[in-house]
Amino acid sequence: WGSGHDVTVRNGGCVSTWLDGGFAIHDVSNIAASHIDFQLEELVSATSLLNHTKYANANTYHAAISENGQWLVTTDGRSTIGCRTWNLGSITSPTVALTQTSQFTSPTGTVIHSAEIKGKYVYVSNFMDGCRILELTPAGLLREVGRYDTTPTTGGTGYNGVWSVCLAGERVLLSDTTQGLFAVDFRDTIVVTTADWKRGAGTLTIESTSTASPSVALEVAGFGPMIWNANLGKYQLVVSGVSSNPGTITVTSDIGGSQTSSVRRR
Repeated sequence: WGSGHDVTVRNGGCVSTWLDGGFAIHDVSNIAASHIDFQLEELVSATSLLNHTKYANANTYHAAISENGQWLVTTDGRSTIGCRTWNLGSITSPTVALTQTSQFTSPTGTVIHSAEIKGKYVYVSNFMDGCRILELTPAGLLREVGRYDTTPTTGGTGYNGVWSVCLAGERVLLSDTTQGLFAVDFRDTIVVTTADWKRGAGTLTIESTSTASPSVALEVAGFGPMIWNANLGKYQLVVSGVSSNPGTITVTSDIGGSQTSSVRRR
């Protein structure tokens, strides 16, 4: 397959990356039965091999598995490739390549090194472009929703800059090859613009804006998820059958951040 570069394990699946050899997926849910002794060279044993995918011009650095086990995101050490998404549900045999669902390349042509996934977001170390945050949609597509550049005055296809990303609660830790460690927040700022309760109808109406709209998911604690209204440029939730004024409501974002607001009686 080539030279082994990295290994990642999640939910019993192990993905090893092999630079120009693509990537391989092994079942390690039962270590004893799979005869793997944690030595990288043992991973090529066909007894636990689920899939090996090699693609044109591959230079596969790193791989990350989504929390639901549906998607695999790989990164490449070529600026023209960036990162790709693969459907893990398309595994049919060890020798049939997985189905690629999307590809993201840096708009400035910088090299992408590694990726971590939390929820529906992919946190990508992008060397001289810092860290990019991509939304992983239910269809397996990638869309940029955030970025933090540790070296905003520089760019290019070199290998200085953000090498790796680590997720620590609501903070994102970035290791920079020349400047050290950065701790940044990827947090939503929510503003509740409407919080009304109509006594006669028993209807609670909540409207809110978000700095990360429309990709984030907002929820009103105790009442349910809000829906993005593109025409209004806001999130909305209308709940019927609310017999009394709740007094206050709290809107939270799935990337962190919340706001509590008083409910007006109308």
